[in-house]
Order: sequence, then C-alpha cells, then structure tokens
Amino acid sequence: MSWMTTYNSGIFSYHGCLLEELLSYPNTKIDQMKIKSILLLFATFFFAASQSKAQSLQQILDAILVEANKAINAKPSLVNLAVKTIEVNSSSKAYFGNGKTREVFKLELPKGTKSWYYRVTVLDINSSYQYQENETFFHLLSNRKNMDIYAPTNKGVDFFILGHSGDVSSFLQTGNSNFRFYQNCSMVGMNSFTGTCELNQENLWIGIRNPNTTSGLKVIVEVVSLGLYE
Repeated sequence: MSWMTTYNSGIFSYHGCLLEELLSYPNTKIDQMKIKSILLLFATFFFAASQSKAQSLQQILDAILVEANKAINAKPSLVNLAVKTIEVNSSSKAYFGNGKTREVFKLELPKGTKSWYYRVTVLDINSSYQYQENETFFHLLSNRKNMDIYAPTNKGVDFFILGHSGDVSSFLQTGNSNFRFYQNCSMVGMNSFTGTCELNQENLWIGIRNPNTTSGLKVIVEVVSLGLYE
C-alpha cells in the first residue's frame, strides 16, 4: 500500500492519509505493531517537512514591506480574498456515520496578484469562536500589526493547494490517496498556522483534511492577496 509518491521535480505530489487508508480496509488483518511503526515514521517525516514551510505573521509582514519598497511607479495593495469556516469530521465518523473528513473551496485570484497569504485557525468542532474585526488576518496585514495566532486545540489538519478539478474530485473522496497537490504550498498535521504562496493561475483550490480518527474540527481559513491592482 503506497501512501506517497512524488514526481515532476517535486512540484506536485500524490499523497494519501495513512489512517484513512487503513480504515478503508476494515477486513484486512494488519499487525498492530507495524501500523504503529508506520504511523510514527509518517508523523516524524511530515512534522519536519511541515515545520520548514510554516511562517510567522511577522515574516509575512516583513515580506509585504519588502514588496512595497520595491515598487517605483505604483504601490502594491492587499485584497481580502476569502474568509471560510469549514467543518471536517473525524475518520471514524466519516466511515461509520454521515460525516466527511475533507472540504475544498476555490480561490479567485485577481489579475495583478504577485503572492497571497493565508492564516488557518484550528478549533474544536463545537467552537463558536470568531475573530474580532481588529484581529482578522486582513486587518493585521493592512495595518502591519503582529499578533500570536489562536491555537485552542492540540489537533492538526492537512492543508493542500490543488490545481486541477480532477484532483479536487479525487481529494473529496474519503480515503482516496490518488490526488496531486502543490507540495511547496501545502502542509500536513499543522495546528493553527500562517503561510505564503506565490502560485498564480486560474485554477487553484484550497483543500482541508482532518487526519484525526476521533476528533472533529472546525477550521477558519483566511486568504489575503498582494499585487498591483487597477
């Protein structure tokens, strides 16, 4: 059972959630010690990979300032692209109930976008928390204010950038590992984080997956773009 295959110089990756794949074969007898060993290796590998990609809010603010200072004839501006609250159920509820572990929404990047930034806040599924107006990601970036990200739970989510409608369709199927994503802008097992992406194309989707077996999660996804806009 293959759980990760890379190709095309690392631009895309095929990736599937190992826990979901194990649950998708309920009649298969697999040695429990082997499962635990695989999961440990899986967690260790992706923790290291994800940590190298995450950025602090201060790093994002510094990058925006650098871009503003580069401009000669026109100053780049920020656009509040998306604020989505997503619920993703645990793997057990998805398999034995009516839940789903994955959600997707499409990004509409305006013409002139140079880069875009995201903040992902992970909450317990029953949380009703919302940021105050002066705490939103767009407000912080627009006013060059730094603030610690809210992280009330120790659970993490998988964050993917998808570039093809076929991969979106595959991604939405619980347990399906055959989808491609942009590896450099994606993270696995992360709990409340910010990041930067410079992909700029017509077809882009953000996919959120809950890798937890028993804990449902609510996720706030905020996206802000930077560019020279008319």
